Parts: sequence; C-alpha cells; structure tokens
Amino acid sequence: MRYRYIFLFLTCKILFGQLSITGSLKPTGMFHISDQSRMDLPFRLAELKLGYTMGDFDFMLNSAVEYRWGGNNPVFDLREAYTVWFPNWGEVKFGKQIHAWGVVDGNNPTDNLNAYDYYFMFLQGTDRKVGSLSAAMTVYWGDWQLEGVIIPDHIPNRMPFDEPDFPFQIPIKPSKYEKIDNSLEYGVRLKTTLGETDIGISY
Repeated sequence: MRYRYIFLFLTCKILFGQLSITGSLKPTGMFHISDQSRMDLPFRLAELKLGYTMGDFDFMLNSAVEYRWGGNNPVFDLREAYTVWFPNWGEVKFGKQIHAWGVVDGNNPTDNLNAYDYYFMFLQGTDRKVGSLSAAMTVYWGDWQLEGVIIPDHIPNRMPFDEPDFPFQIPIKPSKYEKIDNSLEYGVRLKTTLGETDIGISY
C-alpha cells in the first residue's frame, strides 16, 4: 500500500508539471548568384525544442534534423539535452548544453566555451555553436553573479573541409589529428551591474 501512494504521488507530480514544445520546419535552398545553380550544403530542415518544468527542476531538449538536397540523407542532431536545478542561491546545470557568454550580438571574443559549427557561421548566437557535455553552476549574491563551467572533454570546431560550394575555401586541411590525453576545459565568470552598465570578467 505504501508503494502505491508513492507511485501516485510521483505520477501527480509529473502530470502537474509544465510542458512546452516549440518547433519549426524550414525547407531551404541556397543558390549561386553567378549561375543560379544550387549549393550542396547542409541546413537545418526541422528543429524541435522541448522543456519540462517540475518544481525546482527544468528538463530541456533542443534537437534538429540536418539535411542537404544533394545527399538525400537526413541526420538527427541532438544539440542540447540538460537538466537545470534552481536552488534559492542560484542554478545548477548538467548535460549537453551550449553556453553563451558575453553581450555582443556579433563575434564575441569572450564567448568561446563551445565549439563553432562553421557550416552555420552566418547564423546568430547559439545557432552556430556545438553543444558539449558539461556542468555549470551560477551563484547570485545581490547584484553580483558568479558562474563556473566544467567541460570534461574538448569538442573541436566543425570545419567545412572539401566543400566546393562553401562561400570560401579553407587553404589547409589537417593531415592527421592528435588526441589530447587530458582535454578538460573550464571557465569562470564574474558579473555585476553598475547603474545601467553591465560589467564582467571571465577566465
């Protein structure tokens, strides 16, 4: 009987959570201006974002289907899948996620925690980043915010090698890749607000 009550309690908690679903379908064509021929490059045909909130926890999922017309081979991309806990002193995140640091809209020299996907380099913000398995913690204290991120395994940039339709060509292609034994990465950021100005320092 006791286990039945526990099961009923957990079921009610799940049912009374808040679920959000957003998505898009974007058939896209890219063409050369010179001769109007189609460019054989990947694009995100469909995107789906799921969010589920239950108490002090959020469960987030961000996925996409990548497609190129010439290959006719759709590829599923789980861009993000992570959990967020919101204690009264801040927030804790764990899972595959994209971290956006800095406030610059374009190229931001401090936004370098995640790798870049250069196939989508002309998009904005996190749409051109590659998610990585990581843990992050943010502590709030008045107007101050201290954030730390740990990425146990380095994820390299996705480069468009051997793509004749790409707008520009990379002159050098690596002949081999070396695996780094200890590829741990981390970052720390301190932010505050003075008047109408945001001030931050990161390492």
